[in-house]
Amino acid sequence: LTHLDAVDTQSIMLNKLGRQVDGSEWSWNNLNTLCWAIGSISGTLHKHIEKTFLVRVIKDLLQMCDNKQGKDHKAVIASNIMYVVGQYPRFLRKHWKFLKTVVNKLFEFMHEKHEGVQDMSCKTFLKIAQSCRQEFVKQQEEDEGKMQRAFVIEIIERLPQTIEDLEESHIHTFYEAVA
Repeated sequence: LTHLDAVDTQSIMLNKLGRQVDGSEWSWNNLNTLCWAIGSISGTLHKHIEKTFLVRVIKDLLQMCDNKQGKDHKAVIASNIMYVVGQYPRFLRKHWKFLKTVVNKLFEFMHEKHEGVQDMSCKTFLKIAQSCRQEFVKQQEEDEGKMQRAFVIEIIERLPQTIEDLEESHIHTFYEAVA
């Protein structure tokens, strides 16, 4: 459908997302289904259109997470955010600061005790590390043209704090991602 009419497909998805945000069609199933659909069109849009679309989706999901009450709702929204960003490696590779922010947020989620959140954050980190591996090992430009050290060094230095709340199986997934 995206290849037939990208504008209409985006419009439908953003309208449905708007109804999730305003609560008129809110349900875990509706949000999961919509986020799966949003993730499934990754790579089908032109880069600049994809960027605008993805930024809007993430912004709306973050707003929804801020506005919803209850850990269960927030966990469902967070898992959908993780899923969606993990589906857009082309965007992540082109936007280093966003990629680093996403990965650091995943590390925060690794301390969350809510069922499934640690598992999803570790699996998403693995997926992103595999699809964006070059970005983790090369020096990235900071503001004002200064180069910063490779992000993987930071990850390794913070390793004990990052994995301290993870179960053994999740630690294995984390190590696989870093490797």
